[in-house]
Amino acid sequence: MGAKVRKSRKAHRASADSRLMVAYGANTNSAAMRFRCPDARPLGACKVDGFRLVFRQHADIVEREGSTVECVLWDITPRCEASLDSFEGFPRYYVKRDVVVRWRGRTLNAFAYVMADDCENGLVAPTTWYEQTLRQGYKEHGLDRAQIDYALGVALAAERIEEFERTGNVEQLWLDFGGAS
Repeated sequence: MGAKVRKSRKAHRASADSRLMVAYGANTNSAAMRFRCPDARPLGACKVDGFRLVFRQHADIVEREGSTVECVLWDITPRCEASLDSFEGFPRYYVKRDVVVRWRGRTLNAFAYVMADDCENGLVAPTTWYEQTLRQGYKEHGLDRAQIDYALGVALAAERIEEFERTGNVEQLWLDFGGAS
């Protein structure tokens, strides 16, 4: 008979040289994070109040009073952070923002990568590959995948409206939003 492995439920204390990071996009995916940051430790699901998920081709979080975004909390080393900075295009594409997270009944300070102001190119749906990467990460960590569905729906609607503004095709807009032909 094999010995049972017991997971520790001790409160997390980041070491002096590590930081807490929240992930809501590609960095929710454990396989991708193992590749980019082999020393990163997933601490589990957390919540960041006052924000919601949006797609600007890639995932972003924006301030939204009354909203809460579910994320994965990671304990990362300086080497991990340097790797993530490169992956995220810091500081040109994403910048770092301090956030307060709720995790296992505690309130902690962490940081999140959010899109730089110059890169906020409106709401744009992600590629299918990118969306599936997020869905896998959300499933792994028990995050609500409806958060992705909602952000995707908003992005697709924004794209249709932008197309209408460009073409003036009222009939197609009507059909896109469920109107009868």
